[in-house]
Amino acid sequence: MENFIPTITVCLKSLCPNIFSSFLQNVPDYDVDHSETLLYYTRLLEDLGLHTESLSILDVNAKERAIVDKTSIMEIRGVSELSSFSILSQTGPL
Repeated sequence: MENFIPTITVCLKSLCPNIFSSFLQNVPDYDVDHSETLLYYTRLLEDLGLHTESLSILDVNAKERAIVDKTSIMEIRGVSELSSFSILSQTGPL
C-alpha cells in the first residue's frame, strides 16, 4: 500500500492529464457527465494533496463553463483553500 500512493501521484501528474485531455476532445456544452468527471478528477488531486493543481484545473474549467455545478465549484475551492491554509499554519510563521 505504501508504494501505491506515489504511483497514483505520478500517474495523475504526468500520464493522466494527457490521457484525460485526449479522451475528452469533442464534448458538447453543458455536458453533466463531463462536468462530474472533471469534479471527480479535481477531488482525486485534492485527496492526494495536490491542492494547487486541483485549483488550477477547477479554475480553468469553471471559466470555460465545463463544470456545470456551481455549488461544487465553491465547495472544492473552499476546501482547497482551507487545506492550504491549515498546511501553512502548521509550518509556522513565514
